Order: sequence, then structure tokens, then C-alpha cells
Amino acid sequence: MELGMRLRTHLLAVLAGALLAVLAPGALAGTPAQDLAWLNAKRTAHGIPGGITLDTTWSARCAQHLRYMRATETVVHAEDPASPHYTEDGNWAGTHAVLASTQPWTETDFIWETAPLHLSQLLAPQLSTMGIADDGQLVCATTWPGFQRAAPTTPTVVTYPGNGTSIYASETSEEWPITPATALGLANPTGPHLYVYAWGGASSDVAPLGIRTATLTGPSGPVALRWADQTTPTIGQYLPTAAGIVIPSRPLEERASYIASVTLTSGARHVWGFTTQPDPSAYAARRVRITTRSVGTAGLRVRIRGRIADRATGAGLAAVPLAISIGGRTAMTVLTLADGRFERVQRIPRGRSGGSVVVTLRAADSLTAAYVRQLSP
Repeated sequence: MELGMRLRTHLLAVLAGALLAVLAPGALAGTPAQDLAWLNAKRTAHGIPGGITLDTTWSARCAQHLRYMRATETVVHAEDPASPHYTEDGNWAGTHAVLASTQPWTETDFIWETAPLHLSQLLAPQLSTMGIADDGQLVCATTWPGFQRAAPTTPTVVTYPGNGTSIYASETSEEWPITPATALGLANPTGPHLYVYAWGGASSDVAPLGIRTATLTGPSGPVALRWADQTTPTIGQYLPTAAGIVIPSRPLEERASYIASVTLTSGARHVWGFTTQPDPSAYAARRVRITTRSVGTAGLRVRIRGRIADRATGAGLAAVPLAISIGGRTAMTVLTLADGRFERVQRIPRGRSGGSVVVTLRAADSLTAAYVRQLSP
């Protein structure tokens, strides 16, 4: 098992990004605990086991590997033993982790979403422990060593998106050295990748998952699909045990309901449904109200509430991650409720606000709205 793990880790992909020579650590880096909280929240929202714990030793090793990549201006998994920046711990982290060279990882910008081979490992139900280091543009997150979660005795199928959830209608995947779409002869953009995991039963942790057939049906009828599993040449080696990816050949319809099914080589069949979200440019902020109240002589309590709606229909949009920044301070994130409403209360130093408070809302990397609240003398 350990030998197989070591062989596979050297085959992991790296997110495409600029050369490190032109990169600098970002100001919005998530802490390892924050990154893990965002990952756990995404998993549980789709019915995938959460509760992943952070291993501080593995995180420290990941931090060493980030220092190596900064010093050598490379994005690599294995460190060069001849380099003066080489460390045994950093090399271990690099060869047992997914790596990203990209924009900061935040709750509203889940950087792994367009890197399917990376995401397949981070969503694997057997993942229970991780090490993470994040400097704002470079991320190291261990995967293979943390596949330690005990499987349930009853076989089941876990998917992303989960049954009854929603996902974007279109996906442009970007990772190195190859994406599942490219390996299957598809061109960007495709529909959202659908992740399938066989989970539970006596052999689910060792037996490869094979997808015999897959279907997807929407408002306009059946959707053309291609799929990959561990038997797929070129990319099967990157997938966790008992994992597969189903890809619609073209973007799906927005604001639409779909029914998906897979039949595995074991004979098991799983059916689930999901809806597609509107394009982010269709989001609008409605009825935003900002109130302030003094808290002592130096503090200010700021309350922001409103609603995120579909610009075309006016319907409230649920579970939209909304980043809220006050006076230029680091953004906080809330999720909209079922009817699109949101609310956030934050205390800030009054001295930093001057005569007004500026609040900025950002949703889906598209909607940006700024509001100014004048303060009473």
C-alpha cells in the first residue's frame, strides 16, 4: 500500500500558474485552519463526510516545501536533493500533496474547483487528515497520507454535486500536465464535472471503481457525456481509489434541473439530481441596509443586511458565498439564506472609519457593490 502510494504521488498534477519569479505572497492568504474549514463546509454541503482534522506536523512540512518553491522559483512536487534549499520534510510534503500556484484560496474563490484531478482527491470521502500551508498564491495540501477514514459497512455512492444541491452550468478546467476533459477529447468549456465515489463495503478502500454507463437528462433531453475512472489511460492514476468523473461534453442550461445516473462495473446503480446556477453576472444586490452604533468611545458596531437575487427574475439566490469588507479591512464571508437574505454584524475601531463607513459586497467573483454610510458627528 505504501509503495503504491509513493508511486502515485509523483504523478500528481499542479495547477497552471505564472512563474514564481513574478509572484509575491498575497495579503489575503487563508490560514490552514480557515482553508480546512472551507473544504469541510463544501464537503458536508454536498453530503460528503466532513470533519477533516489538521495535522500540524504535515502542515509544517508543507510550509517547508512552499519555501523551497519560492527559493527555487519553481512549482514542483519533488525537491532536488542537490539544491541548498532541499529538506527531507519539504520533499515528503511535495510528493504527498496537491499544489496550487494561483490566486488566494478563499471561501468565495475555491481555487481547486477548476482543477478536477486535484478536487477529486480533496473531495474523496476517505480523506480524514490533512496538512496545509498557504502563503496567498502557493498552496500545499496533503491528500494521499490522510486517506484514513474508516469506510461504512454498507456500500453507497457519494457524489459532487450532491443530491438536491446546485452547481455552476459551465466549467473551464485548467491544471497541469493534463485535464480529464483533454484526456477524453473534450474542449473547454464543458459542463460541470460530476464526481462519483464508491464508499463503504468490505472492498471499497482497495477496489478500483469502474463506470460502466452514465446518463444525464435535463430540460432538453439526454446530455452527451464522457467519463473517466482508474482504468482511463493517462489520468486514471491521479484519481483516488474507487473514484470517477463524468463530464457533460457541453455547458448545461442555466437555472435548470438535471437527473444523473451511473452504473458501476460492480452492478451498483446510483441516481441523483441537481440544479444549475445562473451565470454570476446575473446576480444583483437588493435592499441593502447598513446601520452603525457606537460601542464605547473607540468602537463601532456595523450591521449589514440585504438580499442577493437573480437579476432577471428577482428570485432570491440561496447559498451564495458573499464576501463583505468594511473600510477596506479583510473580507468576511457569509452564505445567503434560502430566500437570498444575508446579514453580518462586525465591530471595528471607530478611529479607522473617519466620517463614514464604506462597505463592499462581492459575490461569485462577479457582483461588486459599494455602499457608504455617513456617521453622525
